[in-house]
Amino acid sequence: MGTYTKKHDYRADAIVTPIAVCEATTFAEGRNMPKIFHSQKAIWDTGATNTLISRKVVDFLNLSPYNNVLVSDNKGVTKAETYLVHVVLPTKDMVSNIEAILTDNEDYDVLIGMDIINLGEFLFSNKNGKSEFTFTV
Repeated sequence: MGTYTKKHDYRADAIVTPIAVCEATTFAEGRNMPKIFHSQKAIWDTGATNTLISRKVVDFLNLSPYNNVLVSDNKGVTKAETYLVHVVLPTKDMVSNIEAILTDNEDYDVLIGMDIINLGEFLFSNKNGKSEFTFTV
């Protein structure tokens, strides 16, 4: 269990942290380690039910679709592919077997949704015009 804290000397308009993602696999002795996607562009969103990954992540890891789901947003309902991944949080904790939904948004590599956020303690403050984010697993 770990804790990650990020402080800003200004009022941040988004929570952006580093992240690592790999294909969901079983780690076993004698087995090759999976390819890992490292990013500094993971955004945390308490309004998102699920974690999202970009096409950039899918292509880099050469992931195969796991499932199809219906996604509802302010544009309506669309069908999207999902991918089964392990996510290493900035706390250094790994969350296994996350069914991440493909997004066409290129502003971030990974969007951390409530399926991961609800596994820990999430704190965000904008006290005195300075932002502080802490996540503890």
